[in-house]
Amino acid sequence: MSAKPLKWRFVFCWLWVLSTNSYDLFSQNELKTLQKSNRSASVLLKQYDSLASAYYISAETDKMYTSLHKGLTLGIQSRNERYQGIFLLHKALYLKRTKQLDSVTFYAYKAFSILQRYKEWKHVSRMMYLLGMIHLDKNDQVGALQQLIALIRFNEKHNEHTNTGSAYHLLSRTFHRLNDPLNEKKYILKHLALAEKQNSDYHRLYAFEAWAGFLTDQKQYNSAAVYFAKAYELVKRQNNEDATAGILITMGANFIAQKEYKKGLAALRSAEQIALKYIPEPGWVQTLATDYAYISSLFLSSGKPKKALEYARRSLALIEKKPLLYDYQIQGLKNQAAAQKALGLFREALNSYERLQVITQSIDIDKERETAKNIEAKYQFDKIEREKELSEKDLQIKELELQNQQKQRKLLSALLGLFAILLCGGLWLYQKKSSL
Repeated sequence: MSAKPLKWRFVFCWLWVLSTNSYDLFSQNELKTLQKSNRSASVLLKQYDSLASAYYISAETDKMYTSLHKGLTLGIQSRNERYQGIFLLHKALYLKRTKQLDSVTFYAYKAFSILQRYKEWKHVSRMMYLLGMIHLDKNDQVGALQQLIALIRFNEKHNEHTNTGSAYHLLSRTFHRLNDPLNEKKYILKHLALAEKQNSDYHRLYAFEAWAGFLTDQKQYNSAAVYFAKAYELVKRQNNEDATAGILITMGANFIAQKEYKKGLAALRSAEQIALKYIPEPGWVQTLATDYAYISSLFLSSGKPKKALEYARRSLALIEKKPLLYDYQIQGLKNQAAAQKALGLFREALNSYERLQVITQSIDIDKERETAKNIEAKYQFDKIEREKELSEKDLQIKELELQNQQKQRKLLSALLGLFAILLCGGLWLYQKKSSL
């Protein structure tokens, strides 16, 4: 009776062992397959990330979108949340590049929360910088100042300074727009110091150009010329023709202020040659119009009104069908009216002044609104700085209080130790006397 159950028990045990081993083998094979697929997914995600970054730099927006879309899809399929955050950042950058500003913030904040969770400080810093630029694009000076100052503090906390120099540059430009030279100077000098600390020619270029512009505004033309020359030497090495044209124009304007007309004309002619190559591309019409306006100013200053009138008309012809470019039209009309007056073309000069008056009146309301915004932005910035100073002082007070508490504890411990020694000594003497 007992043999049969034993036999079946042995069979069941053997089947159980076989099934367990086969399940283990299946699990191991599945795990290896999953690991292999995860490894291949990680490789692909890294590749898509590199491609999206490269296409962003080269401004190949269609290719960038394809790479980030594939990366985001694969990140979701492979449940790789970290890369999902990175590709959401790429999407926000893509939307910024393609001027879809209303959608940028949505994807930026989605990426922000994921990247913070995974402590991707470099990407978080980049996202904060992007949000600062979005505020500036929307003409929100208050939001831009708050975001950029928050970025600098974040970078200091996490020792992540990839975007610190760019933040200093944006802050200095923002304060220039707010007509706040003290803070403009403060952040240009910070940018200059950081450029030297990091030994970065990229940051030196923008810091030198900003400092030269600041010195020009302060009418320190000789000092400005030194920094324009430094910036020009750097930009030639970097082969960045957009930046080169901009520096040549500002150099030309500075030479005009110094009455070095030959040097000024040479710089402005060089800028003209670059701009003419890229005139079909966005932004270059404004660059060329600015260049012609300065050439017109140069000929006016050097007593050549006929040439001045020619270049003023060239400047206006480039932008007359672009009604939003008021600043460019104003400069062109001023030069045109002055040249016409110098040539005795008084009726034409009167027409130019009338057109100038119409444009000036049309933007007065916008200027008043802008002034109000600027006042609010300065107030908010001063408020942030005061709060920062108060919090720093509060921290200093707390540190001093903590140090005092530690000193008191040490003193109390020393007194208690001394008391314990005296007590032990007293007891020992008492016992010794008692034994006698």
